Amino acid sequence: MEPEVHIIEKYFQEVLHCLTMSNIKCEGNKEIDLLAINPKTFERYHVEARVTTSFKLRSEATHVKSGTWKGRSHRNGIDSLAKEKFNHPYVQQKINEIFNTTNYSKVLIVWDVQNESVIEESKRKYGINV
Repeated sequence: MEPEVHIIEKYFQEVLHCLTMSNIKCEGNKEIDLLAINPKTFERYHVEARVTTSFKLRSEATHVKSGTWKGRSHRNGIDSLAKEKFNHPYVQQKINEIFNTTNYSKVLIVWDVQNESVIEESKRKYGINV
């Protein structure tokens, strides 16, 4: 498990009083960083982390401009993260299996954002709290 996921998991346990599961393996080599549920309120959370000093969340992913990987996404946009980490069918299947509901909060923890509008757009367009 990545160190940032340990810290985030501890926050959900100690501050939000949640029970947690981390590094949940899904089909297709997909993985969920953290699932949490508050046993008193039954609030549920799907949490993903992208915490590095070189990462800035953008509205749209940038793409490799040349070389062998030309055209491939850098996965630094909320569009690609929503598609691959939150809304991918294998991820959705595993969350439904564990939570038995589609009523949960999506949370993305990041180090930095390109600009503040990305935070608002993430919530409005994809239902993800940044």
